[in-house]
Amino acid sequence: MSLPRFPLLLALLLSAGAGSAHAAEFAVNTRIQANTNTQVEYVTPDWKGGYAPLYGSSTSSLEDWGAGSHQTTDGFAAAWAGYGRLDFSSRATAYQQAGSPQSDVFVQSSASATLVDSFIIRCGTCVDGTRGRMSFRILVDGTYGQDQYAVGAAGGFNDAVGTRTTTYSWMTTLQMRADGVAMDFPGPGWTSLTAWNSRTMVNDSIVVDSSRNGVGFYDLTLDFQFGSPINMFWTGDVFTEVGLRSSDATAAGAMRGHAFADFSHTFAWDGITAVVDAAGNRITSFTALNSDNIEYAVSMAAVPEPGTWALMAGGLALLGAIARRRRAA
Repeated sequence: MSLPRFPLLLALLLSAGAGSAHAAEFAVNTRIQANTNTQVEYVTPDWKGGYAPLYGSSTSSLEDWGAGSHQTTDGFAAAWAGYGRLDFSSRATAYQQAGSPQSDVFVQSSASATLVDSFIIRCGTCVDGTRGRMSFRILVDGTYGQDQYAVGAAGGFNDAVGTRTTTYSWMTTLQMRADGVAMDFPGPGWTSLTAWNSRTMVNDSIVVDSSRNGVGFYDLTLDFQFGSPINMFWTGDVFTEVGLRSSDATAAGAMRGHAFADFSHTFAWDGITAVVDAAGNRITSFTALNSDNIEYAVSMAAVPEPGTWALMAGGLALLGAIARRRRAA
């Protein structure tokens, strides 16, 4: 799995000027590639970038009927980037049924989302330029997994029908830097969070299985200066792939593979839980505003964007309708 690269956005994060929060920037990217016996489809990457929350999606559905064979692929990818949260989802499904060996069936789907933003903490009794420390919480929430099967013509599980490969992977990264504070790493003024999970299965054998952290809540701290920007770089990336390959020998039966990494439940800012000054005194009333007056003191994980979920639900409903028509046929 490789993460998307956004050098201009990252450069903006690292060079943000002291004293004022820079404008938020957003980017999303989705793509799908699939093939059956006679069809190939490459959905052009749906990359978008700008200064307002963004949504992008890609879908693919191929179906082949031949003499004694049936092949299908379905792919879906969606991503949303907003203030303090990212949503992304990727699914891949392939099916093959044949009375003799067929060509490979393949589908690959990926989605990514990126946010660059900053905010400034102020309070009525705080002096700009003095040191503070904040505690905050991040939420990583999603589902992911895979399933597959091979059934011989006479029924029952049968690996001789062919080879099935399913892969899912996801990664989330948050980097934060406070202007005006020493940049020692690890140390004050800089913090980061990275979580991932990746698995590849060939038939019933796991050939890749790696993870770090995972879904859940993460409590972090950061030293900062009152009145100076706290810069953030967010990225989330998911990838799913399914490949079906018939055996070289005569094979009759059905194979299916399905992989998904669904983080529509979000990678999100869950609010600032505490702020103290340089003397360790707790600040009970403060603001954490970005340049658009978005308040980062509170959680942004609870309420999805209505438009985002309407579009995602529409894509999933379309795939469901296609599957139902195929079963009926």
